[in-house]
Parts: sequence; structure tokens; C-alpha cells
Amino acid sequence: MVAKTFLCTLASSLAIDIMEGRIPIVTEDKILSSLAGGLLIGVGMALVLSRGATSGGTDIAAKLIERKYPYFTLGRLILLMDAVIITASAFVFGSIEASLYSVLAIFLQTTVLDKILYGADGGKVAFLITDQPEELTRAIFRHLQRGVTRVPILGGYTGESKTMLMCALRRKQLGDFRRLVKHTDSDAFLV
Repeated sequence: MVAKTFLCTLASSLAIDIMEGRIPIVTEDKILSSLAGGLLIGVGMALVLSRGATSGGTDIAAKLIERKYPYFTLGRLILLMDAVIITASAFVFGSIEASLYSVLAIFLQTTVLDKILYGADGGKVAFLITDQPEELTRAIFRHLQRGVTRVPILGGYTGESKTMLMCALRRKQLGDFRRLVKHTDSDAFLV
């Protein structure tokens, strides 16, 4: 992640220096600028984050926090951190108007980011290969109140017969699901 972040930061800095003064100003309207900026930055951030890099900003902290709390989306974490920064800047520079335009851009940016990274509904399907299908099925029913489908499978490398559990989850349940699987069968393979 560090090398990719370094390359991303270097590339964006060079692109800003090269493009400065070469791209014409399309509009002076602050609302349109905020909306266009939020949209474009959201798409760019999604491309960067989906490749395992960061841009060198608050997304570094968001990515680290998401590892510990996977039920928070990266967009939401970035929004929270940037909101704190924008609020502080409103007091420091005394410009509420500029802060409101920034909030508009950041809100659109993080919404676009989450839609690209996680999809429109945020639902996920987990595939779990385990030697303890009974215990995991009961644990998922009991703790997450989610249904489970069992699929008999044959390992391509080992040739062993195993059971795969398939479970549809809400995005918010992913963290609890991972902890439950690790606690119940630490040797399970989860996709």
C-alpha cells in the first residue's frame, strides 16, 4: 500500500503541475464547480482505492480505520474526517460559505466513491469453505439471523470433498460475519 500511495501522490502532483493553466475555466458558478469537482474526485478516488492505493490524504486514515471496523464504508469514514477539517477551517478562516461548498463537494465525492466501491445496495454474498458447516450454520443463524445455503464442492487442488456455505449479507454485517467465522472456524476460507 505504501509504494502504491507514493506513486499515486507523485503522479497526481505531476499532473497538477503539468495541467496548471492548460485547462480552461469552464464555469464560475460555485455550485456547479462543487458538484463537478465532487463527482470527478469521487470517481478518481474510487479508482485509486479499488487498486489498493490511497491518494495521500484522509483516505489513508480511512483505509486503516476500515481494517479495524469493516462495517464502515470508506466514503463514510472520509466524509466524517473531512467534515471535521472543513468545520475547523470555517472557524479558522471565517468563511462559512466556502465551507458549505466544500461540504457539498465532499458529500457528493464520498457518495460516488461508495456507490462505485460497494454498489448501489451495499449487499454482499459471502462464500465460505469449511470443515465445520454445522457449527457455522448454527452460529450464523443465531448471531446474524441470516440464511445459509450449503453447497457440496470438490477441491481442485486437493481433490477433497468439502462444504461451501453461501450467505447473503448486508454491508453492515460483514465485520460481525468475519469475526464470527474466525471465532467458530479459524481455518475456514472466506471469499
